[in-house]
Amino acid sequence: MPQSRNLWGEINAAQEMLDIPQKILKEQADFLTKQTNGVLVGEVVKGVSSKNNIFSCHLRITVPALGYYIYNVLKINYPIEEIYPVTVISDQEEKYECQDVDEYEEVLGKILSSEQIKHIISLLLAQASVELKSI
Repeated sequence: MPQSRNLWGEINAAQEMLDIPQKILKEQADFLTKQTNGVLVGEVVKGVSSKNNIFSCHLRITVPALGYYIYNVLKINYPIEEIYPVTVISDQEEKYECQDVDEYEEVLGKILSSEQIKHIISLLLAQASVELKSI
């Protein structure tokens, strides 16, 4: 029997993977969890559409003290082969096309620090603290 050999050649991770949209979203989810001491949990839920090679992620806030209530903050879609452009769709159905990591982070900052999201976070924290005090 002939000896097997590697026909793939050398495989290296692409340098642009450092700025992958999913990773940046996960970092923001982790910041929310840390900032609220776990009262609100930032989560990223992933999916892939193999039909059109689109990767998607949902950033959501889960509130364990409220029966694991979930609030969907935003969704991103991007082509698996290119990573950018990334489409960001806010909870208000506002749609943004980001051509690179700088645009993407700018849009995320705009959405995550918006008055709407701050208001939702305040309400969720207030309701969760009432539940936590009654335990």
